[in-house]
Amino acid sequence: MNGKAGKLIILIVGHGDKEKIYFDSETLTADLFKEWLNTLQTKLKNNGQQNDIIIILGTCYSGSFISKLSGEGRIIITSAHKDEMAFKGPVLDDGIRQGDFFIAEFLKKIQSNYSIKKSFVDAALLTRHFTYAISDNFVSMYDDRSLQHPMIDDNHDGEGSHDLRFSISGEGQIAIGLAVSFQLIPELAFGITFNFWENWPGKNGWEQTTWEKGPVRITETIVESNEVFIFHKYNFQGFNINLGLLWDITNHFTLGAVVKTPFSADLAHTRRFQSISPTQYQSPSRTQSEKLDMPMSYGIGVAYRFSDQWTISADIYSTKWQDFILTDSNGDRFSFINGKKEELSNVKPTHHFRLGLEYLMFNKNLKYIIPIRGGIFYDPMPADGYPDNYYGLSLGTGFAQGKYIFDIACQYRYGNNVGQDKLERFKFSQDFFEVRGYGSLIYYF
Repeated sequence: MNGKAGKLIILIVGHGDKEKIYFDSETLTADLFKEWLNTLQTKLKNNGQQNDIIIILGTCYSGSFISKLSGEGRIIITSAHKDEMAFKGPVLDDGIRQGDFFIAEFLKKIQSNYSIKKSFVDAALLTRHFTYAISDNFVSMYDDRSLQHPMIDDNHDGEGSHDLRFSISGEGQIAIGLAVSFQLIPELAFGITFNFWENWPGKNGWEQTTWEKGPVRITETIVESNEVFIFHKYNFQGFNINLGLLWDITNHFTLGAVVKTPFSADLAHTRRFQSISPTQYQSPSRTQSEKLDMPMSYGIGVAYRFSDQWTISADIYSTKWQDFILTDSNGDRFSFINGKKEELSNVKPTHHFRLGLEYLMFNKNLKYIIPIRGGIFYDPMPADGYPDNYYGLSLGTGFAQGKYIFDIACQYRYGNNVGQDKLERFKFSQDFFEVRGYGSLIYYF
């Protein structure tokens, strides 16, 4: 029995937490799973069978198992990073909802005789698009605005990787801002910022990969493909102005306002195709000039200071997302939110609301201040039809003494039945929550 046996595949889809998978009333921990695998591999080795073991986990926070399960002769695939939830798939025509979107797509690729690595890459890319978030406040750990990142450990380093051959990345939108402020009267200040969105000092734009399933026209000579990746690269240039004011109406009451003017940005859109089914084909790059209309945003806020210790504040901020329009090289106009033609799009503006309270604790002898802050907010995301509703709360504190100011905060944000416009025909929606931490340290010279 010294021959090499076939691969052993362990697939688990269900509910989980960090280093835990739940089976009704029982829990499988990462340490116990590791012990089982070590025992299994030892017995196989003693029997002269050198099986490769592939562990596929489709649970929330499943990436947390990688560090414990990694080892020689093992490939670990998880549907999510150790700090991320895993999303269910859409409701199918038979009324059944996929238990884990990534796992379902990964198994489809395996059934199509794709390699493990290619199946992972393709399914992970689809998961990126499926969990893409549109929010000014959201930035993922991979800077791609996606909520879920499948992981693979096939080199036994215990770390896992989300490195894909096909990626969505961004150099970011960088503006050079020239700001001027005027104190018109002691109680009233006015400010203006001129924003130059240019390619200097660095590239200003982003890259994006989309996937389409045929028939797709590639070029004038390659008419159809059943499955294709389209690689997009955008260079972004434009100019706009931000206007703001701050008015101390009384010793206790302050009002602030801001307006971010709309503008039309020039886009250099470079695109190329890579057909992956039924034949392999890669087209040359082609660059076209497009326009992106950026919407107006404006807000107003008030603060009332009851005493030296207590302050309450509130603000509302609106963005006219219906004016976020892409004009392609043919002159056709599309909503940049949902990709529909402008006349068919039904995107509404969003109105964000925040309410906060601050209490300051003074120590006059040691000359330090400890703030206690809390707040609630409504943070809608643009969608086709009405916005997706997200809510949240935050708590924070800090320490200020002399030239140092240190602040920390924690934010909890959630939304129920959001994303319904993403896959309308599947009657898809999802419940979402996230917890984020923030910190800052300021030193005054």
